[in-house]
Amino acid sequence: MHAGSLPPHTEPRSHPSALRLVFRLALFAALLVFPLALFSGCGEDGETGPQGPQGLIGEQGSDGPQGSDGPQGPTGPQGSDGPQGPAGPAGADGSVAWVFQDGGGPTAHYQGTRDTYIDSQQPIYNFALGHAAQAYYPGQIDVGHAPGSYVHRGLIRFDLAELVPSDVVVTAAYLVLYAASCGGEPTIGVYALTHAWDEGTGNGTSEGYANWGDAYSWQAWTAAGGDYEPTLLDSESMSLGFPKRQAPDAAILELIELGWGALADGIVPKYCAFRIPASLVQNWIDAPSANYGLLLKSVDETIAWGQPGGGGVAFTGREWTTGSQRPRLILYCRLP
Repeated sequence: MHAGSLPPHTEPRSHPSALRLVFRLALFAALLVFPLALFSGCGEDGETGPQGPQGLIGEQGSDGPQGSDGPQGPTGPQGSDGPQGPAGPAGADGSVAWVFQDGGGPTAHYQGTRDTYIDSQQPIYNFALGHAAQAYYPGQIDVGHAPGSYVHRGLIRFDLAELVPSDVVVTAAYLVLYAASCGGEPTIGVYALTHAWDEGTGNGTSEGYANWGDAYSWQAWTAAGGDYEPTLLDSESMSLGFPKRQAPDAAILELIELGWGALADGIVPKYCAFRIPASLVQNWIDAPSANYGLLLKSVDETIAWGQPGGGGVAFTGREWTTGSQRPRLILYCRLP
C-alpha cells in the first residue's frame, strides 16, 4: 500500500463497551416490565377457591311490650221486646184481660209503673225507693198514719200509651196491691190524681220530687199533699191479723171468680184490690196526657195511730224483689 492511499472498504466493528451498555439497558427494562405485568390483571383468572363455612345465626331479639287495647266500640241497638205474655182470664162478656205490671205484662220488658209516697212530716223529702230505715221493704208505698200526728199518701201511675189499642172499650179495671205490713186497722181509699208528678229517686234521706209540697221540680201542688178529685173511687179496710181480713176483699173475690185464683193468698190474704171506674181508665187511653194516676190515703186521716180505725199499711212497690207481688193494673176491654 502506498503511502497516502486509503485502505480497502470494510464494516466497522462495534465497540465492546457499547454492546455491554445496550444489553444492560435491555435487561433493566425487562425487569421493570415483568412485575407490572403480574399486577396489571391482564393475566388469565385463576380457579375459584372453595366456599367458606356459613357464619353463626345471631340470637333472636326479645318481643316488645304489647300495645294497650283500643277504645270500646259503640253499643249495638237494643233488642226488641220479648213475646207478649199470656192473656188473663176472659171476662163474663168476653172482654179481654190486660195486665200491667213491671216485669210481668203486657210484655216481659214492661217498666211503665211509677210509684212513691209523700210524708207530711218530711215535706221536702222523696221516697220513691222507700225509706232507708226500712230497707227490708224496698220501694214500699206507705199509706195512712204512722205513730204520731203525720200521715203518708201513696202515688201510683201505669203507662198505657202505645200498649193498648186506642179503639178498645174498657169494661172494668182493678188496682191490685200487696200489703207487706200493716199497723192498726186503717181504711184505705183510692182517688183520681189531677196533677202531673215525678216519681223521683230518693229514699227518704234527701230532698227530691215528688214530695208533700211539690209535684215535681219547681212545681208545687195546688194544695200540699197532692192534687186529687175528692170523690172516693173505692176503699178497703186493712188488717193483716184477726178478726179482719180472714177472707179476701170483695174486689179480690170478683177477680178470683174471673180466674185469678192466686190472689186468694192464704188464710190472711195480703192482696187487696180497688175497683177503678172504667170511664177513668178509658180517658187515660183516649188522652194519655191526662193520665195522672191514682192517690192512696186513709179515708179518715183525723183518726190517730192507735185509735180504732187508725193505722197505716206498707204496700209493695215496683222495686219489690218478688215480681208477682208488685203493683198491677188489670183491665178488661172489648176489641172492636
